[in-house]
Amino acid sequence: MIAIAFPILVQSLLNNSLSFVDTLMIGQLGETAIAAVALANQVFFLISLLFFGVASGTSIFLSQYWGAKDTRYIQKIMALSIAFVAFFASIFALLSLFIPEAIMHIFTREAEVVSGGVSYQKIVAVSYIFGAITQIFSTALRVTGHAKTPLKIALLALSLNAIGNYFLIFGIGPFPVMGIAGAALATTLSRLVEVVLLFIVVYRKHPHLAIRDREAFLWPRSFILHVVPTVLPVLLNEIAWALGMTTYKIAYSRIGIDAIAAINVAESVGNLFFVALLGLSNATLIMIGIKIGEHDYPLARKWSRRFVLVAVTVGAVMGGFELLFAPFFAGMFNIAPELQATAVRL
Repeated sequence: MIAIAFPILVQSLLNNSLSFVDTLMIGQLGETAIAAVALANQVFFLISLLFFGVASGTSIFLSQYWGAKDTRYIQKIMALSIAFVAFFASIFALLSLFIPEAIMHIFTREAEVVSGGVSYQKIVAVSYIFGAITQIFSTALRVTGHAKTPLKIALLALSLNAIGNYFLIFGIGPFPVMGIAGAALATTLSRLVEVVLLFIVVYRKHPHLAIRDREAFLWPRSFILHVVPTVLPVLLNEIAWALGMTTYKIAYSRIGIDAIAAINVAESVGNLFFVALLGLSNATLIMIGIKIGEHDYPLARKWSRRFVLVAVTVGAVMGGFELLFAPFFAGMFNIAPELQATAVRL
């Protein structure tokens, strides 16, 4: 379990740590900048949960096919997953490119916030497609026992993101001061680097995951009827969660810029402590799925009971840590003291 869960946990921690650093850097520009980027990022938040739902469903079948050593159907599920997420990522990318103002107006009418959010969305839109494919490749590598590979690539990409933020937001050295647009450009470039490196690794070192012919895109009706009923509930759960959280953001945005800034800081801090459960849940899906693929049902049931106990324990510990350290992390942001206090309470 540790061999699978630990790399996933570390990668999730890296993602959320860099997200925290992103918010911290953008926060140096003030509450308006935090609000603009937070609302602009709601589009990616929505589709990233869609990607996560597809990847979670995919991991169920990938782990079973991997346990059964069925390479043919591994490639079919890969092709189906990539086609699905790339299609929806492209739709959201086009919306963000051509009607970003309309999207921002769902959340706020504050001209300065809308302007900042629009500039961010137009640059970062194409990276939605990169993020979609990255999610599927990373999941496939973890399922097949190579969890360290996406971790190493994510470490490189996220480091580039943080460095790019520093140089492009503040105009360090030969780079111009780009502010919010600089953060968007750094994010887009880092996601491009990540997906290109994953593509190279998969096609050079993991031929069982590489889609090389049209046969992978031929999905018999029996295959679709086998996959969809399992994946659909997971997908609908993530969509419902995303829509619920977006509704919260709309409500907060109606209160004002300060409320959006406070909730974004609170989420950035809270996500640092949530990653342990995310790593555990992904490891659970993979390990139990492999045992089902091997038809070792007694061990799969035994592990499922253990994972429930571990999840409750880890959740309680992480909740305690968040209560203790939230004031420290919230105090690092360049926002008014009353907003820091609000973020801690949230």
